[in-house]
Amino acid sequence: MSTLVDQNHMELVNTKHNTLPPKEEYLFIRTEILQYMQNYQNVRNMMYIVTATCLGFVPGADVPNPYFYLLPLFIIMPSFLVAINFWKCVIIDSLYLRVFHEENRSTFQWESRHDSLYKDNRGLEDKINVQYLPYISCAVVCLAIFWYMALQQKDFL
Repeated sequence: MSTLVDQNHMELVNTKHNTLPPKEEYLFIRTEILQYMQNYQNVRNMMYIVTATCLGFVPGADVPNPYFYLLPLFIIMPSFLVAINFWKCVIIDSLYLRVFHEENRSTFQWESRHDSLYKDNRGLEDKINVQYLPYISCAVVCLAIFWYMALQQKDFL
């Protein structure tokens, strides 16, 4: 099976539609993965900035309304969905590298080494996806402040 996949891949790489040799293709996809990861970090940082800005301006309002503390959720949820999409792209590209470039034991083994490192150091990642924690924690903070402020107002309930 591996030989068949390698032969088919080499035929795809050498067609007139794709002129990249395997080494350049590997490096190109690695660069693409790093770009996806950078975009993920940019989305997360934007979410932090917008959430902190929204939470910072609410106490300065003349009549603080507890519902204002829920505004960051309109940024947190879309940011979370975009971040999941970036991670899906990273996984797809990583699997492509692993199947078409690393299966034949080429000199590049980044994905295989990363996977073996992960298998040797299992722990909290098996129970909780750590990538979700920034979004969950920001949402929980917003909801906690909302309920605290809402319960402080006598006429809210």
